[in-house]
Amino acid sequence: MNTTTSPLQAVSRRSLKTGSRTFFFASLLMTPDVAQNAARLYHFCRYVDDLVDQSTDTDHARVVIAEWIGALAGDEPCHAAMADAMNLFRDCGIPHWIPIELLRGVQSDLDPVEVGTEDELLHYCFRVAGTVGLMMCYVMGVVEPESRRYAVDLGIAMQLTNILRDVSEDAQLGRRYLPACWIPGVSQQAILSPDTAQDMQIRQGLKRLYTLAEVYYASGFRGLPYIPAGSRYAILVAGQTYRRIGSLIRARNYDYRKPRAVVSLMSKLRIAVQASIKATFSPQFWIRPRADEHRQPTPFSSDSVSSTH
Repeated sequence: MNTTTSPLQAVSRRSLKTGSRTFFFASLLMTPDVAQNAARLYHFCRYVDDLVDQSTDTDHARVVIAEWIGALAGDEPCHAAMADAMNLFRDCGIPHWIPIELLRGVQSDLDPVEVGTEDELLHYCFRVAGTVGLMMCYVMGVVEPESRRYAVDLGIAMQLTNILRDVSEDAQLGRRYLPACWIPGVSQQAILSPDTAQDMQIRQGLKRLYTLAEVYYASGFRGLPYIPAGSRYAILVAGQTYRRIGSLIRARNYDYRKPRAVVSLMSKLRIAVQASIKATFSPQFWIRPRADEHRQPTPFSSDSVSSTH
């Protein structure tokens, strides 16, 4: 694997450091070559995410995403940022269908979002985050096909935490990821209203979201033994730090009007030490799960994910 640092790769490292303190902190526990490629992958994901979330011209964003999808389908980059991402996919052997799926998921956020069912929610989470878990398998050198379903589950868990944390911000952008079947009749406007009569209903929806995330964290962490030792603790710490965000929100009784929940640096250090010590003495950190142990009832964690397409 190429470990020479180019100017674009240096930009990727800065992007990781400024864009996600959690992932940057976790990357310090990786081997240098894996950390470098993880930063490049983060830079690609951040670029695509910002293209949608910070865009003032949705038509332009649609055109750029279509260009990315076309380039990945035809293997023809059209600008420098795309070229570096495609070099990363080539270097790590990442099949192009995975970033294409991510792009299609992010593309869906250019339209108003009103998720109807839990399956729709999980499908979205697979596209925008489960795919990142899959790509990280290739970045870290995880080669066993059966490992990928656990990577998908951890990605889904972390995205569910994102949604739990950002419910008010998403509502301001015209997005409601809480499934309508969980909170019938609740609109984005109700979420933003300071005195909505549906407050308890919304909180119950967030509680259900937290519970669902916990199910996926439990499954995702069972895949840690597949990860090479040089990266295993990093993924454990990143996942547990994100999991802590959900615990903070639960502790304040799912009050979605409060400022965004943040895990402090001291808390991250505490999580890193405690989680690492506990994991070191846990058989589940070292022993791979049985072949029949994965039972998540979604098509996004099925054997189809284990294929290379």
